[in-house]
Amino acid sequence: MKGGFSLKNPVVTFETNGGSNINPMPVDVDTHIFAPQEPKKDGYIFAGWYEDAAFTKVFDFDSTAVTQSMTLYAK
Repeated sequence: MKGGFSLKNPVVTFETNGGSNINPMPVDVDTHIFAPQEPKKDGYIFAGWYEDAAFTKVFDFDSTAVTQSMTLYAK
C-alpha cells in the first residue's frame, strides 16, 4: 500500500467541472458514502452529483453502495 490507498478498495473521485476541489474518497467495498461538501463555482448553483458526465443519472447516496472505483460529476 502506497500513499494511504489500498489497491483492493475503491476510490470515489469528484469531478467538480471547474468548481472548488474535492479530494478523492477511498472507501470499503459495498459501503455507502456521505455526500461531500458542495463545490463552489462563481455564477453557478450546485444541482447534485451524477454518475455520468452527461448528467442523466443522479447518484443516490442513501441507497447506492460503492462496489468499484468511480467518478461522480457535479452539476
